[in-house]
Amino acid sequence: MKQVRHQQHYDQLLAEQDLTWALEWFEKQIQSHLQAIKCWPHERATFNRLIALNEQAKQRMIEKHNALQIRVSLQLSQGR
Repeated sequence: MKQVRHQQHYDQLLAEQDLTWALEWFEKQIQSHLQAIKCWPHERATFNRLIALNEQAKQRMIEKHNALQIRVSLQLSQGR
C-alpha cells in the first residue's frame, strides 16, 4: 500500500510539471536542424530524419504527460 501511495504522489508531481522548457528544447533542436540543412544541403535527408525523430519524441512526451494528468485527475476524484 505504501508503494502505491508513493507512486501516486510521484505521478501527481510529474503531472503538475510545466513542459514549456522541454517543448522549447525540442523546437530549438528542430530549428538547429533546419539551419543545418541550409549549411549542408547534401545532408538534407539526415537532418529531415532528425527533425522527424524530434517531432515524434515531442509528441510522445505530450501524449504521456496528458495521459498522466488524466490518470492523476481520476485518482484524485476517486479519493485515492
